[in-house]
Amino acid sequence: MKDSAQKWEELIEELLVLATASRPSELEFVGFTQKLGALNLVQPFNWRAWGEPFPEPEQAQLLDLETAVKHITRICRADRFMEGTLWATVCSGLLLGLCLVVREHTRGEIVRNVFENTN
Repeated sequence: MKDSAQKWEELIEELLVLATASRPSELEFVGFTQKLGALNLVQPFNWRAWGEPFPEPEQAQLLDLETAVKHITRICRADRFMEGTLWATVCSGLLLGLCLVVREHTRGEIVRNVFENTN
């Protein structure tokens, strides 16, 4: 079983590779989103009702844990309805920035459930 540090390293490495690659296949995206899930980066909350605009990639480092997890969750969920959302945030560096700030906030651990009752 992989420890959390290894899971983070694999996720960050894959984000860096994906950002410079041609558009990955659906299967590659599924594997990638499973890595996000293994770190509990996609959590249930009413992302459709959340009106916060996406930050610029360089603003991601300023976010608190809950806000960063909300953005990651919304990116992953929205991609089902607006194809290309996930890919665009990978290419822009936003998803990498969000993941890095979450890793910093959690000290490299798997993310706890940050909002149990948020709507």
